This record gives sequence, C-alpha cells and structure tokens, in this order.
Amino acid sequence: MDILDDQGIRLWGGLECTRNRVGDDFHDQFERSGHWARVDDLNRIADLGIKVVRYPALWEWASPAASEHYEWGWIDERFQRLKQLNIAPIAGLVHHGGGPHGVDLLKDSFAKGLEAYAFAFASRYPWVTGYTPVNEPLTTARFSALYGHWYPHQRDSRAFAMAMLNQCQATVLAMRAIRKVNPEARLIQTEDLGKTFASPSLQYQADFDNQRRWLTFDLLAGAVDRHHPIGSYFEWLGVPEESLRWFADNPLPADILGINYYVTSERYLDRRYHRYPVGCRGSNGKHVYADIEAVRVRREGLVGVKKLVQEAWKRYRTPIAITEAHIGCTREEQLRWLNEVWNHAHDARQEHGVDLRAVTAWALLGSFDWNSLLTRKAGYYESGAFDVRGPVPRPTAVAKLAKELASGTKPSHAVLAGDGWWRRDIRFLIRSPQTSPHRQPIKGPPILLISNGDTLGNSIKVCCEIRGLPVKAISRSKHDFSNPRNIDNMLLRTKPWAIIYTGQSREDTFLKYRTRASDPRSLNEPGALATISRAANLPLMAFSSSSVFGVEREQPYRESDTPNPICEFGRTKLQTELRILDTAPHALLVRPGAYLDISAKNGFLRRSVQAFNDGIPCCLDPITMSLTYLPEIVNTGLDLLIDGNSGIWHLAGEGFATLEEVAAELASRLRLEQPRVSVRKPTPSTRQAPSAYRAIASERGITLSPWRVAISRYLHDSHML
Repeated sequence: MDILDDQGIRLWGGLECTRNRVGDDFHDQFERSGHWARVDDLNRIADLGIKVVRYPALWEWASPAASEHYEWGWIDERFQRLKQLNIAPIAGLVHHGGGPHGVDLLKDSFAKGLEAYAFAFASRYPWVTGYTPVNEPLTTARFSALYGHWYPHQRDSRAFAMAMLNQCQATVLAMRAIRKVNPEARLIQTEDLGKTFASPSLQYQADFDNQRRWLTFDLLAGAVDRHHPIGSYFEWLGVPEESLRWFADNPLPADILGINYYVTSERYLDRRYHRYPVGCRGSNGKHVYADIEAVRVRREGLVGVKKLVQEAWKRYRTPIAITEAHIGCTREEQLRWLNEVWNHAHDARQEHGVDLRAVTAWALLGSFDWNSLLTRKAGYYESGAFDVRGPVPRPTAVAKLAKELASGTKPSHAVLAGDGWWRRDIRFLIRSPQTSPHRQPIKGPPILLISNGDTLGNSIKVCCEIRGLPVKAISRSKHDFSNPRNIDNMLLRTKPWAIIYTGQSREDTFLKYRTRASDPRSLNEPGALATISRAANLPLMAFSSSSVFGVEREQPYRESDTPNPICEFGRTKLQTELRILDTAPHALLVRPGAYLDISAKNGFLRRSVQAFNDGIPCCLDPITMSLTYLPEIVNTGLDLLIDGNSGIWHLAGEGFATLEEVAAELASRLRLEQPRVSVRKPTPSTRQAPSAYRAIASERGITLSPWRVAISRYLHDSHML
C-alpha cells in the first residue's frame, strides 16, 4: 500500500512507544503496557479495520549498545505480523530522544549512527514504504535540551539548537540511506503543531514561538538561513552558518506533514503569573510568566485543528495527516475529542481544499505517566482504544468509535451529542466578567438515575454534571419501580440511553430502615429494572456491596470468588445481584470498596477527626476494608458503562486496612497526637451486623488509588489539610 494514495481521509492507528530517559531511569511504554510480550495486539488493531499504523522499530531495541550488530528477533516478529495482516507500517526509528546507550541528541554520533541503522532496517524490510526516522524533533529538543525534563537534561538555548540540527540531520541521512534500498520510501515527518497566544507585554514571545513551531519542516526543506526568523536566532546563539547551509544543500521536504495535535498544544503566556499554579511558571530570561493551556484562559477557546492544518497547508502545500489525536480524560471526552478531530479534518478537506489524508487514533493501548511528561513513574495510566490493565487488553468505547470511523459508519454513541469540556465553561481556570459561569444546557439523551438521594446517588449526579453527561435523577421513595409498567412510562418520558440503579447503598441506613428495605416492592425493583433494560436494549449499571463477602481470609475477595455474606445487608445485596444478572446478563454490576465521600456529614473520617481534636478515645469495630475515594469509583463506573461492559466488577483502592490503621494514618496526615484507640472484640451479636471483612480487589484489571491516597484526596477536598 502506498501511504501517499489519496483515497479521502482514512483512519490510521498509532501506539505510544516512548522509551525515554530521565536521569538514569528509563520509561518504556511497551514494557509498561505489556505490548512487548503480546504480538496479538496487532490482530486486535486489525480487527478495528485500520490499515495503516505508526509502529516503532526503535534503534535501541535492535542495537542496545550502539554497535552495528543488530538484534532483529522482536522487530522481525512484529513486522512480519503486520505484513500478514495487510497493515502498512509507518516505521518509527527514534521516538522522543531515545537511542542506544551512550548516544544522545547532542553528540555527533547520533546522526551517523541512525543513518547506519536506517540502512540496515530498510535492507531487511524493503517492502516498508512509510518512515518517521525521528519523531517530533522540535518537541524533543525543547523537553530534552531547553526545559531539562528528559536526558540529557540541558536548559540551554544553544543546546536546544544543536539538538534540533542533530535530529533533522539524522532524518535527512536516514531517509537517504533508506531510499538507496527503496526509492519509493516516504517521509512522514511528525511534529506537535499548536499556537501560542499571550498578554500584550509578551506578544513578542508568542510571535517567536509561532515562528519556531515550523522549524522541523523548514529545516528539512532547506528553508532556514540567516534571513529566516529562527535562522537569525541560531546565528545569535553562535550556530555556524555552514550548519544551516548543510540543509539548504541537502533538502528533504516531508512527503506528508504529520501534525500532532492535543488540547495542550495551544498555549497562553501571561505576565500575571501569580494568578496561576506555580507549576505553570516559565521564563525566557527577560520575563517570568505563566505558560498555560490557552483553552483554560482565552474566551475564544481553541483555534482548533481545522484552522491549524489550513495554516500548514497554506505554508507548504504538502499532503497532511493528523498523526496523533488523543486526549487523556474520561471516556466520553476521549470519544468527543477523536470525533471532533475527525469532523474538523473532513471540513478542512472539503470546505477549504486542504489535502488531508488521515487522522490517527493515537495511543491505541493507552499511555503511562504522560500527565507528568514522563518525569516520574507514578503509575498514572490513561487508556486508549484498549485498556491494558486486565489479563488481556479490553476494548473501550474508543475502539468501537475507531471501527465506525474506519468503515465509514456514522458514529453511534449517545455521549457524542454532548460538547467536550474544552467547549464548556468548566474549562476556565481563571474567572472574569467575560468568562463568568452560567449554566449551559448539557446536550444529548440523559442517563436515568434511580437512587435514594444518598451520597452515592448525589456523587453520580455531580460527576455526570462535571463530565457533561445529562442525568435524570428519580427517587426510589417517590415511585414504585417494582412495576415494569411504571418503568416503561418513565423511559418514554425521559428517553435515556442508560440506567443507573444504586439501590440501598449503605449498611447503616439499611439497618436503620430495615423494614422499608424488606418491603416486597424494594425486593422486586432490581428484577423489574433488569427486565425492562433487557427489553429496551438499554445499558444498566447497578451497585452492590463488598458485604456480599464477610469471612476473614488472607487475600482480598475477587470477582470470581463465591459470595459468603454473614450479615443481613450482605444477603440482601446478594439477592439483588442474582435478580439483576439472572434477568439481564448484559448488566454492569459494581461492587465498590468502602468509600469516602466529602458530602457525608457523619462519615467515619469526619467523626474520627472530631474525636481526635476533642481528645475523645475511639472504640473501633474490627473491620478490614478496601478504602476508596467515592468520585473515583463513580467516574470509573461511568467509563465502564460507556464502554458497554457487563458482569461483576470490583472497584476498590489498592491494598486494604483495618479501621485502626486508618485512624493512625488520619492522625499522621493531620499532624495530630496519636489518638487513643481501642478495638472492640467481636461477639455473636455483632457478627450479624455489618461484615467485618470487606477487602476486595479486581482480577479484571482496574485498581483504583491506594487507600492512603484516598484519605489524602478526601482530606484535601474537605479542606482539612
């Protein structure tokens, strides 16, 4: 397949493959995602209908010690599978400043070494026609040599210039070597393309940044000399003129401009840096300023990819592909972002004549710790078309959308009717008269929420509002949902796309209103809802409890373990589970860990803090639990609902603790004296009360934040810290 074939806009795929170095620590995305050991991931990608994939054959994988003896085993297996699947790879040879041990962007050996590797790779795979020898040279030079985030951790303008020149020279030499083997090889040169805006006193810096964003493409085209805005800057830095002349003598314009675009690509510079978080602060040596995402500040919002590719087309008149389209956010926002980029790409081609060939669904297997720009290993994971945290990669709703786009089918998910957060007032970091909050109508069909108006139901409503998901909340106490006809009437009035049923979610309120909970209507609700959701083909998410277990053991209970409730509440929740899943196997049933909610005025943590402050001794129940922050449970459950998942899921924080350990952690966080704590001894009467052992974990792949982090988030959001 010729990558340059013009067949309209096609959906490409891509895998986040960075293996960069921070200090002496390497971040290898393929090791962390498990793709290194799973060649069958390529079959999963093929099943989406994707025919072109940005796929790495990183130099350091074949030559860890920078020798010209290459180890091809892993690369052979992958590229042979791609060929069998009829997927055309765009081979990436260096991704974000990688390379063998001892090679870095500032050494002369970088360009010559990559040239040798490129020739060896092309000789072994002469059928590969698409290449990105060096991914995002400008972005990498900024992060590695100007900002000091990545190896070699320079913060020097001249080092930045040398990193740019070395990477672009390596690209030219690599492509010349490749074309000795395959004259038809194409250069798909990628670069993050955004735009910078600024307050008036910093407009000079924004103008410079907006010239610099083209540097990769201009250098490769041989268009940078001392008259070029950045060429004069290089001259001022002392870069020899012959270094720029080399590119003019060896021009290698890209065959396809690969535009990478993120919600963070557009920036705003503001001298009033004190108005913004400290982490947003930057400097150019002349002024200190805040460097923030433009969407968080500008009343006009994003310029958007449609206008940016128009600018690129007007400047170069070269075919364009959007080579990375991804947002790290909740599931509906991931869907909205990819769909918006796809639609804007079509508008740019059809309405403005841009020769735009493809949109790339990036990070198909997700990515790790990009929220910190890979500067630390915190385990932060954002999924893509697949979620890799389970035994096998799990398709998300993004996979379904990708399949629809690849096949030309109109996207179908209900959440696409809503606006992304970047289009809503929630986006503003700083409020002003022009950006003052006003309630925007949330678009699209709602979720029907059936709850008691308790903390769980309230948290679901709040999370849905933040995420731009319309919700219609109905109180169980005011309607008889044991009657299928009443449910049918409710569906006709609200026209929801999904149903969420919380049931009786807390043990303490269950015990308080035990008679009401055992009413036949309450007992029949779950089955009636399951019957109607199955008949109407509506997704159903219901909440159960970790109290369906109760017998103490050494390891937390997982989804496949047989329930063994020892209390009345647990037995009631188990009956609910059975009624729902027996009737509606498509239902999603969530067993949450013991959750912390800042709106609970009489919760355990709040009562404990008050007791500690008052010096009152605490007598605690001998309970072991998986403590979890409630909004994290709700948001993860909503993602699973949007993905169309079914069956039982345990959503709980990593690890487990006794109430005594929780009390000690709480006192430590608040810097209080160690509280006086005693533990009640279990008696026959208390064994029928709330279950003493509630530790759960998931074998299906999603583990929420550790319990100590849950406590920290609770205290922070409660303004106790």
